[in-house]
Amino acid sequence: MVFSTRLFLIALCGLLSLCPGHSQAQDDLSVRVIKPAPGANTLLTDARIDGLHGLVRQTITQKYSSEAIERGVAPVWKQTVQTDYSRAGAMTGSRTSFPGSNKLITLSRTFGPDGRVQADFMANSDTSYFLTREYKYDTAGTLREVYTESQSLGSERATSQKIFDRYGRCTKEDLGGMAHIYLYDEQGRCVTQIDSLYMRGEVEWSYHTYNQRNQRISTLKVAGDTTQLTYEYGTNDSLKAVHETNIRLGATSDVLYSYDSLGIKMHTTTIRNTYGKKIGNSNMDVEWLYEYDDRGNWIIRLTQISGAIAIKEERKILYY
Repeated sequence: MVFSTRLFLIALCGLLSLCPGHSQAQDDLSVRVIKPAPGANTLLTDARIDGLHGLVRQTITQKYSSEAIERGVAPVWKQTVQTDYSRAGAMTGSRTSFPGSNKLITLSRTFGPDGRVQADFMANSDTSYFLTREYKYDTAGTLREVYTESQSLGSERATSQKIFDRYGRCTKEDLGGMAHIYLYDEQGRCVTQIDSLYMRGEVEWSYHTYNQRNQRISTLKVAGDTTQLTYEYGTNDSLKAVHETNIRLGATSDVLYSYDSLGIKMHTTTIRNTYGKKIGNSNMDVEWLYEYDDRGNWIIRLTQISGAIAIKEERKILYY
């Protein structure tokens, strides 16, 4: 078994307002955007989305408490998550338990005769929370709508809805008090995003432009203030920098990206005031170490922040 080390530096996360449903690689703005064929959003299995390889039947993941690790005493499990998959790679259910507590969160899933997921139901064992989610498809088998209801004890029921076009692209999200609308060009790239806090009457428009390589090169956000984001790319189409300017105030912030010898991204953030003078840095080392099984799935993952272990996870994987 081999450990591989990845080093990241955490930066300001709010600078990239990307379209929903993008993978982490797409968030890096380095993936070619290709218009998908109808039904394309039904092809990725849950197991593949979860980064699993092979015919995985079940995963059982346990997390250590960082306090026990630091003290070098017997580990105390913070939680255990069991997830089950079908042979086709669909997630069929999950159970999250918390040692030392009777609390249990279960997720059950139902499927139609065509094998597509129809509904989810999630609830706490103490009945303090529940969630139901319904999936609707068109005749081509493309996901067109996801409707969710949830409620916590002592609070009002909340609803949300996501609408997809025939290419599987999310065109609208209604999150109960907040709505997002996404408009695409002929190449399938999100060119306009409208974010509305309609309960408060606030609306923000974002306009995105792209180069010939389908890389996003600018975003103009228009709300109370107008903000301009520009993106720079380096070798291998990797994101090099994001520059943000508040046009009214002239205040700027920059997120600069560097990469190690393995091509793993590291973040460094510099914040400047209205006059361009540096007033602070956000710079934190986060390191993930993995141990893999012979099928390429990780079975131990350590998360270190500034050299100290924050989380240890052990994962048992059962195969068909």
